[in-house]
Amino acid sequence: MNAGHHVLIKEEPFVVAVASQIMPHADSLAASSEISFVDSTAACHVENNVLTFFLVPGVCGAVPLGVLIMSSTNMAIYTVSFAMMKDAFGMQAFGTKGHPSVYMTDDCDAKRAALEDVAPASQLLLCHFHVSQAAWSWLCNDKHRIDRDNRKSLIGQFCTVMYSTTKDEATENYNVAVHSDELKAVKYSPYQSYLDNLWDRRQLWCLATDNSSLVQGQGFFTLQSLQRCGSGRFHCHRAGVVLSAPPA
Repeated sequence: MNAGHHVLIKEEPFVVAVASQIMPHADSLAASSEISFVDSTAACHVENNVLTFFLVPGVCGAVPLGVLIMSSTNMAIYTVSFAMMKDAFGMQAFGTKGHPSVYMTDDCDAKRAALEDVAPASQLLLCHFHVSQAAWSWLCNDKHRIDRDNRKSLIGQFCTVMYSTTKDEATENYNVAVHSDELKAVKYSPYQSYLDNLWDRRQLWCLATDNSSLVQGQGFFTLQSLQRCGSGRFHCHRAGVVLSAPPA
């Protein structure tokens, strides 16, 4: 324990797990037992360590529960790190359950596999911010040859699918997206394949097909968007789409 923080350190592999002093207060929030966001930021300083934050939703936005400092992002290190974070939190965390009902992440296979191993009772879903950002980055990648004039309409169609409120509406919007005028061009067939692959995993990101009643209709999918939109990187929400070029 250090100044109200609970700190665990492992030298090999290098991992530091810090449960913040605000955690007991954050844990009293109704949503703390329901959902937690796990978000990583790489290459934060000269040693290129990775910071991974655990957040829960509050009335003022995301409330930090803890942070990991890690030497890498492979599954083995994520697994060790998440186990240390679980120990730092303690079994009374997340409304005394020891884990939230839902963990929401980006689409990182290593991170999601490690969470599944450490917290098998939690459902894993994808954050709308990260799904949207990945789709926008794909569209803006020059090697995919998507015309600049078509990118906004294509991402708009995708976001319409993502924020559909019923399964029928999602299917209808998906069919509209894959049969749009832009996708009739032969050179856009790779993007259609990209959409098809996302659609096959829609239960992880599409609001209408999500299996968790905790998330459906509650706006939790956009928490990280709200935290990041001030940076001007990318923001997508129900009312529309605000786009900016992804970082170089």
